[in-house]
Amino acid sequence: MFSDIMTIVSKELNRVFTDKKLVFTTFILPAVSLVLIYSVMGIMIKNTMADQEDHISQIAVIGAPSSFSEIISRNEKDYNATFKLEDVKNEQTLKDAVYNGKLDALIVFDQVFDQNILAFKQQGSMPNVDTFYNPTEDYSAAAYEKVTTQILTDFEKQILVKRFGNESFLKAFTVDLGNEKNALAAPEKMSGDILGGLVPFLLSIFLFSGGMGIGIDLITGEKERGTMATLLVTPIKREAIAFGKMLSLAIVSLISTASSLVGMVASFPFLKMAFSNESSVAAQGAGSGASTGNLFVLSPSGIFQFLVLAIFLTLIYVGIICIVSVYANSIKEAGTLITPAYMAVMMLGMVTMFSTKIPPTFAFATPVYGTLMGMKHALSAELTWTMFGLNIIVSAFLVAGIIWTIRQMFNSEKIMFGA
Repeated sequence: MFSDIMTIVSKELNRVFTDKKLVFTTFILPAVSLVLIYSVMGIMIKNTMADQEDHISQIAVIGAPSSFSEIISRNEKDYNATFKLEDVKNEQTLKDAVYNGKLDALIVFDQVFDQNILAFKQQGSMPNVDTFYNPTEDYSAAAYEKVTTQILTDFEKQILVKRFGNESFLKAFTVDLGNEKNALAAPEKMSGDILGGLVPFLLSIFLFSGGMGIGIDLITGEKERGTMATLLVTPIKREAIAFGKMLSLAIVSLISTASSLVGMVASFPFLKMAFSNESSVAAQGAGSGASTGNLFVLSPSGIFQFLVLAIFLTLIYVGIICIVSVYANSIKEAGTLITPAYMAVMMLGMVTMFSTKIPPTFAFATPVYGTLMGMKHALSAELTWTMFGLNIIVSAFLVAGIIWTIRQMFNSEKIMFGA
């Protein structure tokens, strides 16, 4: 029977790899598409950030106290902004200009702001500064960030220096002064926190989509063309045909997924262009004291667990695709039936990607979800062998059930011939 299975596998793989169009769309196009998409994304993000940094913010100020006028005239170039002092009677006109995107930001000081600052102890309430911006305009949002985090902060600091007489009085203590290694975490866990959310999700999508198109044609296509009926009357056992098609589809899915992952890895340098200082990458999970060289440190046991779980996930997905393909009588019907399964795969992947805690051990007994969660935490070296073993046992039983179901379907004349 083994030789019969390998005969079917050889036949199907030969059909796939001798079809130049199929090879291009299944193995080459996904990788090239990822590189192109992420390279364009990286370039566009970098250009957008550079454009916002180069843009000179247009900011109007109403009721500016003399002390504020001094600080903006002195630091106008550092703020990369131009300030226009306006009268309070123009406030509504200026708000309309911000609303229409013709003005980046508006700052409105309380009347007699300076007097209120000086009389703060007596009156007991702080003077106020109102800011207005348009969050739908990139330049306006950037100007608002500049106003609130730089300009008004510097102005407040200047006032406090005058009030207390010494800048050192504005701080009671320092934080992490000279403490460059404040991130206390294993390198593989820092790496897993970054990769664990994204890689299982993408791998799940690539596995299912890579096998979906070929899997439908592999079985339903042959049923629709009538070649399946010819194959079933050959001396080869139906079990061998079923297992051979499953195995060949699993091989094709794994190669397609590997191609997509290669494309994803190749696109990393283009994404890094958008974050040249790599601070944003470190902030997502490596910690302020982490080294970017630790972002892809994985433990050998984690890699082993990840690969074993990926193989079982492949077998489950291939089995689902095969069941749908065997049941359907036409490619159109198979495409309709497989869509809900594909949506479910995407939703489970998203749930895994956005989860923040390790689920309880029994959750790893859940097919697919437990496998995806296992893959995620294997990358961060947090998957225990108990969790791993539980998922493998459940997945093995599920795969065995899928194989038995496909075998029974292949032996059903009603399903195979629509009788």
